[in-house]
Amino acid sequence: MDQFRVSLPAPPASELGFPPSFVRSGPYLVRGAGTQLVGADLRSASVVWEAAAGPGWPDADEMMWGSGDGSCVAVVTGVRGRLTVRGVAAETGVVRWQRVISPADTRELWSSLVAGEMPEVERRACVLRRADMLVVALLSNPFRIERTESGEGSTHLSTGQPLVELVRLDPVDGGVMWRTGVARAACASIALSHRFGGLACCDGAISSLDWETGRWVPLTDAGSQPDCLARSGPIVGAVWRERGGLRLATLDTRDGTVRRGEHRERGIARVVAHPAGDGDFLLAINSRTVAFLDVSASIRWRGRIGAYVYGVMGAPGAPVFVDAAGAGAALYAFGRGTGEVLVHERSALGAGGDLTLVDGTDLLAVSSSSRRDYGAGGLLVVRTDGTGLRRLDVPHGIVGTFRGAVITMAERDRDCRPLSDDVVVTGVTEG
Repeated sequence: MDQFRVSLPAPPASELGFPPSFVRSGPYLVRGAGTQLVGADLRSASVVWEAAAGPGWPDADEMMWGSGDGSCVAVVTGVRGRLTVRGVAAETGVVRWQRVISPADTRELWSSLVAGEMPEVERRACVLRRADMLVVALLSNPFRIERTESGEGSTHLSTGQPLVELVRLDPVDGGVMWRTGVARAACASIALSHRFGGLACCDGAISSLDWETGRWVPLTDAGSQPDCLARSGPIVGAVWRERGGLRLATLDTRDGTVRRGEHRERGIARVVAHPAGDGDFLLAINSRTVAFLDVSASIRWRGRIGAYVYGVMGAPGAPVFVDAAGAGAALYAFGRGTGEVLVHERSALGAGGDLTLVDGTDLLAVSSSSRRDYGAGGLLVVRTDGTGLRRLDVPHGIVGTFRGAVITMAERDRDCRPLSDDVVVTGVTEG
């Protein structure tokens, strides 16, 4: 097992509480912490540049983006709803361009409120995790605060009319290539996540975003607002909660074929669809139930897990892997055709969400806890066909992969907070 360490400079003492964020662009790994940005060349295991900036550098991976070719890193910061996007050369750290994005005027969406009353506005943003294009997503969700008669408590009431905006920028010069918005978007909270697949319910139709033009293309009539939408290859899946169960539909975008089905099950309070590869989907029902939805709009099997579903991966014809986060966190692999549990290995408590396909391989990696000492932690590695499960005694907390290697934080404490500013690069291929 080849392994080397990259020593990164510590952020200013006054900013040690900022959690670090990482993004990779080609051979360069860029870390943001507080007001400090650092670039390291993974080929030479050395820091090649360090940049200081004003307040507001990102404290979450969803606010940084790296191009796949190693040319550019984009950093998004926000002050009072306005976003500033900076394009930084991944090799040198030089800021090449800067673009300010202001949210759209959403007052027209607030007609349901009392005339003259201006509500609070929840604003959030993220960068979509796509190495081939730079897309910033914004959410504006107006709400008002109602206090109890005693004045001791308050309740946040959303108007139910959020606006999701997507802005595609040219990573070369920061120019706006297109900007589009969806009012009353289905699953607005999921639409804002970095995993957004470009689907929404627009004017009663399930629609797909054309990533090149920014236009929404209607696919099929929705009938009513679906609870969740997802895309698995050329197949779009939609799920509606109804009394006594679920209404299901799949759409083949190649020929427009729509298949419909239903699943009878009582007590479903929440359902989320995750793409599972091969045109299939894994439904997370409530908190600990999963169900496999195939292209025929049928539930093929159901299973139970010990924690919340955070990530799902599956190669064509291969098992479906589930990264379950929180108490009882574990890595699961289910047989695609049968639902048989092929893998069930505990992963790090609270460290769900880092199920990763290792660059240049057919290997999946996820943080694990092979010891009680979370400072040492561990790593689970398994082939996408469910074979070759291995535990590697390396630090947990994946921040990226590179050419058959996994990049992790050097040390973390029991609460997954970093104890060191270094990262460790571990080769995980055999032979």
